[in-house]
Amino acid sequence: MRFYDSRALSPLWPMLAPGNGRRALLGPVSVWHALDACAKPCVYTSTDTSLADLALTDAQWQAIHRHGLINRALGLHMLETGRQPTPQEVKAASASAASAEQYELSDRDDIVEFVGHAFVWHP
Repeated sequence: MRFYDSRALSPLWPMLAPGNGRRALLGPVSVWHALDACAKPCVYTSTDTSLADLALTDAQWQAIHRHGLINRALGLHMLETGRQPTPQEVKAASASAASAEQYELSDRDDIVEFVGHAFVWHP
């Protein structure tokens, strides 16, 4: 996981449990400054800096696998619009990627295109 990349950390952070998950990701670091998915400054904190194992559920792993597709769709959207995505667009992209799984889309390009349609139909 490239948690040091803010495009990866931003959608990953909320799904990690405040205890072990975040602690395992940050290790001995108590505060991490980065940009969120909308390129706004964000501070990620973990109150306990003791080491822990990263244990994720199946649903968390599925969400992590979607992040690359979501980021690709958001990147294409940014190129098209010439601006950073809004929080609503980030949420729409995430929901769309989950819907693509429900429709059993498996081709990477098809999923990215499907997510891209969310920006057109749900601005």
